Amino acid sequence: MGPKKQGFVYEFEGPYLGPIGVVLGLPAVCYLLVFACNSTGCLNLQTLEVPGFPAGMSFVTWEGVVVSVGWFGLMVVLHLILPGQRVQGVKIAYKDDKGASRDKQLIYKLNGALCMAVVYLGAVYLGFVANVLNLGWMYDNYVPLLTGSMIISVSLSFYLFISSFNKNAVLAPGGDSGVAVYDFYMGR
Repeated sequence: MGPKKQGFVYEFEGPYLGPIGVVLGLPAVCYLLVFACNSTGCLNLQTLEVPGFPAGMSFVTWEGVVVSVGWFGLMVVLHLILPGQRVQGVKIAYKDDKGASRDKQLIYKLNGALCMAVVYLGAVYLGFVANVLNLGWMYDNYVPLLTGSMIISVSLSFYLFISSFNKNAVLAPGGDSGVAVYDFYMGR
């Protein structure tokens, strides 16, 4: 796990309870919501009846993973091609090749609202005007899409965490505590 840094202030009930709770708890809550309320019924607190997962429901399908990856790819392409205001982020301290402390500000392109507007307009056109997109498919495949998005999220998180150990990596101020699980959660 790594040694704790002396004098480091941990947030979110860290360094272990909060980060582990969120990293494992959030996916569990998403699946529990489907377990408690789905096409077969919803949780009844008066009789304590829980519908459970629908019979024959798949947790992961190739179609769900491919659509999740496609969605992620579409959002990347839209981010790159659509215009957006560029702003500087907060100053982040890092050490250069010679060990000297430096500050760096990353540049961010702000066009998320425009990306979503294009997606919504495209979905309305393809779903209702051209009638070539079955929007009900997402409802029918919610759990495989949830699993696909979690596969992408976890994979990307591990890739970014491992990449943060490269020489000259710019680290977030709260994500360099020396406790791996806390640093993973905080975005080292």
